[in-house]
Amino acid sequence: MKWADLTETELRDKLPESNGNFQLVCSYLNLLPVAATVKDALGRVLYANRVAMKLYGRKPNEILGSTIDRILQLDEPAIIRDIRRVEKRVLSSGRAEIHFQQLGSRVHPVRHSVLKFPFFDSDGDPVLVSLIFPTTHKQLET
Repeated sequence: MKWADLTETELRDKLPESNGNFQLVCSYLNLLPVAATVKDALGRVLYANRVAMKLYGRKPNEILGSTIDRILQLDEPAIIRDIRRVEKRVLSSGRAEIHFQQLGSRVHPVRHSVLKFPFFDSDGDPVLVSLIFPTTHKQLET
């Protein structure tokens, strides 16, 4: 299945029946105590664990199929450009990267350490896995 060829609606419909490798990775990501997302090459979220949904303050139907600019609703285009630039570089190089990502506004910036790495599903399509480590654990307390 070519993720990038799917519309947002088709993407939401296909996710539950996606291939076994993808489902297996998502089941592992769901066990992590940090925010984790999986995105396609266009930057659309294919999966977000419960910690990511809490971090973003969104429900699954508000995240799945959406891009980071729609999820974060930032008025800082430079932040979105930086995030997408790193994502494209990781997918094209096939190498993991750790970087800092700022969320929030200039007035209330929140920086996170983010590990991004590519994963290839059983069809050979690349997806991007992001593990988002908060600057403080208090942000993720339940």
